Amino acid sequence: MAAENTCADVMIPDPVTLPEGATVGEAIATLLRTRFHHVPVVDGYGRFLALFGGSTVAKAILPKALTMEGGLGEAAFLRETLDDMRERLGALSARPALDFADRDVPTVAPDAPLAKGLQLLHRSRTLVIVVDAERRLKGVIAYAGLLARLAG
Repeated sequence: MAAENTCADVMIPDPVTLPEGATVGEAIATLLRTRFHHVPVVDGYGRFLALFGGSTVAKAILPKALTMEGGLGEAAFLRETLDDMRERLGALSARPALDFADRDVPTVAPDAPLAKGLQLLHRSRTLVIVVDAERRLKGVIAYAGLLARLAG
């Protein structure tokens, strides 16, 4: 009988990260360079703090009336241009990336059952962060890595 697999068996170890002090501009440059959709933010001890991603940037550059709770439900009438969005993004580029990162991200231990990690991946639809007991980042579980592992 085969041993039960764990999250460590399918995680991508030592993923690309952003340091705690990274700016939005630096975070975006990392996303563009790596072509990742999300990058974990870690402190100086390698502890996971938050997840910065493209959806974070999109929310930050959209008009507030579209992102606030109870705001506009329809955006078709707005006449936004790329220049409008570039201007808002430029105003954010020197701000801390951590201010715009998602802190409510599922985490799992490396020795957690694989089914637990996959359940969290299904629910989050982004990444599952694999951390040890001190919250030090050990890896991530992503759909691409999981598919590569399953395919062979």
